Amino acid sequence: VIRGPIFGLLPFVALLGSAILIGLNQLGVIHTASDPVEIVGSIPSFKQGAMPPWLQVALGEYDETRGINGNHNPRITEYQRSIPGNEKADDQSDWASAFAEWSLNKVGISGPKNKSARAWANWGREVKAPDLGAIVVFNFQGTEHVGFVLGETPDSLVVVGGNEVDRVEARRYYKRDVVTYRMPPTAH
Repeated sequence: VIRGPIFGLLPFVALLGSAILIGLNQLGVIHTASDPVEIVGSIPSFKQGAMPPWLQVALGEYDETRGINGNHNPRITEYQRSIPGNEKADDQSDWASAFAEWSLNKVGISGPKNKSARAWANWGREVKAPDLGAIVVFNFQGTEHVGFVLGETPDSLVVVGGNEVDRVEARRYYKRDVVTYRMPPTAH
């Protein structure tokens, strides 16, 4: 059962077709660096409110995938280039932070310009709750990750981000691994 204003996602369902539906199907599994756990139950409710423009950009990239067999995805290389000094990085390097930076840059917002997910912990303004589109920073026993909040359950978040098992995708993560939630300084 999907609760909440899912109707706000209908344009993306139409735009992305089966890709978003496949992604929603996969939301039944939480993937963390240390302990993937199957969650039995419903897909979490989506957050209420207007969808921030950077989240629209991120969802528009849904299912962009890392290249295989030595081939590189030029779109992911473009994400990497949004971070100064990262121009030579390709899709074989961690690109979660670069994807967040690129998504924000597309709507005129500058992030921390750093390839480390941890750099987002001091960027923008902190918010106490996982607002729709908030940047969330995770720490999985030393492995850090960053993405955008799409929804939540009492114990987990649905996050869309780059480098989610080698692609732009939505995944569920435990809230216990959250370092902080951030919003751009100009977002309301």
